[in-house]
Amino acid sequence: MRIDRIYHKDTGITYIYQAESVYDPVTKRTTSKRKLIGKEDPITHEMIPTGPRGRPRTKVDQSIGKRSLEPNDDKINKVLSENALLRLENERLKKTISDIVRVAQKWDVN
Repeated sequence: MRIDRIYHKDTGITYIYQAESVYDPVTKRTTSKRKLIGKEDPITHEMIPTGPRGRPRTKVDQSIGKRSLEPNDDKINKVLSENALLRLENERLKKTISDIVRVAQKWDVN
């Protein structure tokens, strides 16, 4: 394993990665797998470790079970029905385009 320091011009930050070369037998090539371990302090040039990403996980209350109907359910149903209509319109447009392409290929004299 090696340590790579990569400078990003757009942000001006140097990120530090732990890199490892891994051989892929299918493509018969080596690839570099790397994991972000920190970023470099621009003044002291010391590594500042980065923590785990994402939101903290919340525990689900098992006693709640299924949720009760809420006012947002009407909005959800409205969006779902609009989505279904858009999908139908999309399929209709795909058929129209394929018909146009088929007619254009008939008239193509190349």
